[in-house]
Amino acid sequence: MILFSESDLFINGMFSITQLLFHDKKTFTIFGELHDKYWECNGNKLSPWEYCIKRISENKNCSVLLEYNNQSSEESILLLKSKSITEIYKALNEQNNKNKIIPYDIRHWFLGLDQQQSLYHSDYIKNKVKDKNYKIIKEQYIDCFFTKCNKNKELFNTQTYTEEIKHLLNNIKQSIFKEFKNISINIDKKTPKNIQELLRKNWQKVTDFFILTILFKQDNNNEYIIITGMHHFDFLTEELQKISYVVNLQNFEENRGSDNCVSVYEPIVL
Repeated sequence: MILFSESDLFINGMFSITQLLFHDKKTFTIFGELHDKYWECNGNKLSPWEYCIKRISENKNCSVLLEYNNQSSEESILLLKSKSITEIYKALNEQNNKNKIIPYDIRHWFLGLDQQQSLYHSDYIKNKVKDKNYKIIKEQYIDCFFTKCNKNKELFNTQTYTEEIKHLLNNIKQSIFKEFKNISINIDKKTPKNIQELLRKNWQKVTDFFILTILFKQDNNNEYIIITGMHHFDFLTEELQKISYVVNLQNFEENRGSDNCVSVYEPIVL
């Protein structure tokens, strides 16, 4: 059984928080951040890495999900813009608890590093669409998805989950497949900016699908802490609310800072 205790404990640098309880068996604490923003709270405060250390010390079945891929080098992880992610990695590594970290960004496996970077940090897609070079965009950002899925049938296999979770995952899976096909069919009918935004959103959903498969995997973990950007935060919160009880929800506020930090409830695992 898992209970929650209200607290006046604030978490540095976070723009939002959701804490959910799934069937009294698992709890999820999702922190939403803007990756290049960080500040310290007034009052009773903890950094995200101090919070992770605290929870792991109190619950050996707690794991932390971080937004990088499992092929990332330590050097590349420490160069990430998110202070929270890099410091959590360093802190748990120093305590010999790196095994408590689960990297969740699967986009690199589908796209490769260069194409993932181009999707989010350049005008590469918009320029190709402007030039009517639709074939390249389809091959690099849509066809690669279906090719990888065809080669590895287990990627989207939901048969090992309960009916409740299977239903949730299958709806997301169908949405992902349908949207990639719609983008491909209508690529010449939309603006270059719109195509890039649609691809970004659907690849974000691919990542979130795999986060959910991690959360509901049949293992010993009963507590997960997730550090993520705001788009992932909103989607995961919306989906998890369908099957979990919301204990604590503090939505994004643009003026988050030292005087109005998010507060966290304390899970008590019995």
